[in-house]
Amino acid sequence: YAMPRAEVARILRTLLGSGLVWCEDGGVALDALQRITSNKTSFGDAYLMAAAAQANEEIVTFDQGILAAKDVRLYPLNAIAKGPKK
Repeated sequence: YAMPRAEVARILRTLLGSGLVWCEDGGVALDALQRITSNKTSFGDAYLMAAAAQANEEIVTFDQGILAAKDVRLYPLNAIAKGPKK
């Protein structure tokens, strides 16, 4: 907790890239670690954004921080109120 976010992300990226550990979604995790250094989002939100971007999926959220991600498509919340498309 005493380390800067960018330093923690750098160390974890190095560890994931070393081959000493295996992560099932390594590419998504690496993208999420990059995202937490570029803004003040949590790792959980960054992972959600990275996974959605990789899968070319939309995110439904009320979190305004996710709106900063330029490569994440957001499902419009007003569409939820209208119900499913027919």
